[in-house]
Amino acid sequence: MSSPESSQRQKLDERLRRMISTVIDPIDLLSRSSASAGSECTDLIIHRVIDQIGEDAGDWQSHEYVEPIREACIDAGLSDWADEFEKLVCYSGDQLVPGMFLAELTKHLTDFSHPRQLESFFSRSFLSQNWPLHDGLKPVEPFRLMHRYVEVGSILSSRDNVEAICEELFRELEWVSGDLTVAGALDGPLEISPEEASLRWIRLSERVRGFQDSLRPRPRVRWECSAPTQPNPGFLYADSGKEAWLGDLLVSCASRQGAVDLILRLPEEVPVTLRPILSKALRGVNPPELISDSNRQAPIIAGVLPADPEVIRVIEQRTHSFDLILELGADPPWRKDWLDLRAAGSPLWWAREQDFPQRSIDYIHRNFHDVESLPVIALEPMIVERSRRDLRRLVDRISRRRGGGWDRLGELLQMMSAPPSILQPSGDRTL
Repeated sequence: MSSPESSQRQKLDERLRRMISTVIDPIDLLSRSSASAGSECTDLIIHRVIDQIGEDAGDWQSHEYVEPIREACIDAGLSDWADEFEKLVCYSGDQLVPGMFLAELTKHLTDFSHPRQLESFFSRSFLSQNWPLHDGLKPVEPFRLMHRYVEVGSILSSRDNVEAICEELFRELEWVSGDLTVAGALDGPLEISPEEASLRWIRLSERVRGFQDSLRPRPRVRWECSAPTQPNPGFLYADSGKEAWLGDLLVSCASRQGAVDLILRLPEEVPVTLRPILSKALRGVNPPELISDSNRQAPIIAGVLPADPEVIRVIEQRTHSFDLILELGADPPWRKDWLDLRAAGSPLWWAREQDFPQRSIDYIHRNFHDVESLPVIALEPMIVERSRRDLRRLVDRISRRRGGGWDRLGELLQMMSAPPSILQPSGDRTL
């Protein structure tokens, strides 16, 4: 008997196959070298789409599959197929959500402590038809942040604050669609026994995992920790107990598929005592992500922008809805960070320089004074993407015991922490 997962995938496969055969002319499907070649192209597209959206997307409306299919066709080099699906995607500014209607939706949102009940009611029926289904602008998640970064108390202190941290993270997760990065929980001196620290970590991570599993779609939680490189104030040597405990944690999380995701902050010069442990962790099935200790993460990224100028008007509406949530008196956990970023003119939306087209930049510059509350956008420099690619190669070398590369590792991490450029001036962003 087939498993529920395989049955779910089969139904989604059949639905996508019917869409492709409907949109693409059957003659075109057969015009390739053979009928089997056309079938192989279809199989490739379906495989890519299901990997992207997941098997649990079987309850989507048909128009929500159009954009993932179009992107899969582009990735597979089937530009003619992509053009056919492009005709079904509507980015016209005239079709955006009316401002008054959006305001009414947001007012209802303040009646709830989190956005999910309202989203499930409106998003699939109305917002999906008027907002493009793109990357960080998914209309099924219109009132949630794509990325969130928070700092919490340490579980290694003498005070047991696991329950307080859990409650804080539960509130945050309700407002996150992409990933939540948690810093501070694994930092600080080890004031308790390693055994007690491990019990607290298991209790904390499992409680958060259980809450994650209750959310659909399930946001990702990443735990950030810093490598102990300096002795604590008043001590001549680093905390060897903390180093040993952190090393065991890195190796344990890296050795289990599906375990928690760790982010390890490293100095420019990686300590010699940490290198053997790090090499072992990088060889695991779930290695930690490495970042520089000078890399300052943004507390909020509202969305990651695609390479399409028409979404500028959409993020203008999205930004206004977040502003309105706060103006109407709601008290989400991201309130202070949002207000601080808006007042400082800091970027709330993110794009990669190599993906963001010049016509989008021209659109913003041309409409800066005409479009109300145009959002500030950060462009990630291309050097960051190149450094990220080089880092993957270097990590592979280090993890395979080929030796060397530690000086280069610190250099690449520093390059990856290069600050973004601001796409347009901020002006007065206070609410």
